[in-house]
Parts: sequence; structure tokens; C-alpha cells
Amino acid sequence: MQQRELGKTGIKLPVLGFGAMELRRMDESDAIHLLGRVLDMGCAFIDTSPDYAQSEEFIGKAISHRRNEFILATKCACDIWSGKGGHIFTRAQFEKNLDNSLKLLRTEYIDVWQIHCPLPGDLESPQGDAIAYMFEQKKAGKIGAVGISFKNGSVGDPLYPAGYSKEGFEAYTDYGFDSIQSVYGALTCDCEEQIARAHSLGVGIIARGLLKRYTPEHEKRAAMLPDLGDANELLIRYVISNQNITSAIVGTSNAQHMKENIAAAEKGTLPPDVIAEIKRRFNSI
Repeated sequence: MQQRELGKTGIKLPVLGFGAMELRRMDESDAIHLLGRVLDMGCAFIDTSPDYAQSEEFIGKAISHRRNEFILATKCACDIWSGKGGHIFTRAQFEKNLDNSLKLLRTEYIDVWQIHCPLPGDLESPQGDAIAYMFEQKKAGKIGAVGISFKNGSVGDPLYPAGYSKEGFEAYTDYGFDSIQSVYGALTCDCEEQIARAHSLGVGIIARGLLKRYTPEHEKRAAMLPDLGDANELLIRYVISNQNITSAIVGTSNAQHMKENIAAAEKGTLPPDVIAEIKRRFNSI
């Protein structure tokens, strides 16, 4: 599978990664089996979070002995102890998250460490104490890249699903992060201009949500694709055709689905005329 550098970090990501949120809905034995299969099939990038229930623990149990085979991303600011949920953007919270993640993941380092779900105003400045802690850990070798990951929101929220990403890019692109994770795809292309600007500044971009039909409009758009080919394959290849995207992550609890997703990514970028036709159709509604 093709690889691309994550911004200026020197970290090479495959153009398709595995989003481990679905592990929170699986029992341990099934999750461990799936993670082994993901690596066996050649997917060498896994993205998780403390917010995803036992996901970090399952990854540690399943594949920590194969740590040199994959790039690992997780997140911080996650309040998993108070029972209230949500996110806390302080140095103390980040310290707790890092210590716990390293323990559960059974690793000495995290390749990509991302602040989870900050809204504009949550992070005071690029020189803030919490962000400074992240870069201190990067200098110490515990972190490979310092990133940020924007929220989706919920159904019925006027900013759902990509509005928070658009606002996040505008608020935080100039904060000096190595990477930004955002909702983006053919069905949710709201942030293309912001992604292009961030990429031009040397920020690596991780796309997610590319296969999800978030709204009835997304369902309608996806239904316009079958005569061009398999819809999910087209959606994957559309995203990796955007050279501003470093990697796209997809989540599933089904090994066969992941195999199909990997096969789609291995076919590479779409021909320009197919991309143009997809855009023409979507712009017509």
C-alpha cells in the first residue's frame, strides 16, 4: 500500500488505516482476533482513544508484541475517570491520559498523540501549558507527532458531522500541530479549502468518516455511484486521490469488510475523469 509522510514528522503512514472505535462494541476474543487480522492483511496504522471503552486495552493485549509492525495513534483530554465523560484540556489531564494509554497499550511510545474534540476557545494558545506538555513528551521520545482531532457532534446538531472540523481548522491550523484529524470524504467535503491550507503549512491530515452516510443526503449521494463501481471503493479511492490527505482511517468490526477496504486502497487513486464525474453528480443535487 502507498505511504505518505505525516506533515514534516518523518513518520510514514499507509494511505488507509484502521479506526479502532468499533472495538468498544466487541468482546475481547473477537477484538484480539480482528486486530491480528488487520496487521496480517497489511494495514499498518491504527487509531484509537481512551474514549473508546476497552479499545486501548485490547490493542495492548492483541498486538503489542508486534509493535514494530504498525504506527499507533491515540488521544488525550479524555475524562474516563469521573463518570461525567467529556474532555478536560489541562496538563494534569494529559499526563493522566498518557500514563494510562502507555500502560494499556503496553508500549513505551505513541507515534501520533492527538487532543480529542477541542472546540474553538478550549485551547488558550499555542504556548499553553497542556500543549507545551505534549511537545515536551515529543522531545523526550514518548511521542512521535503532536496532533489534534475534531469532534463530529450528534444527529440534529447543526454542525454535524463536519462543521466542527471546519471551525477547528480555522481556530487551530496555525497552532503548530504536526497533524490534524478531520471528518472528510466525497460525501462530506466541507473542509477541502481548510485541509489544503493546513497541508500547505506542513500539517499532516488524517481523514475519517469517509464511508459513513451521516445524513439522508449522504445516502442519496452514495446511491448515485453504483454505475461507476462499488460505492465504498470509490469513496476510499476518492479520499486518497486528494494529495493533501496523508491517511484515511476506516473502522469496522468485520475482518472481511476491512479486507475489502484494504483492497480498494491498494488500487490507488481514481482517474481524474471519475473524480470529476463524482463531483458533477454531487453538485447537481
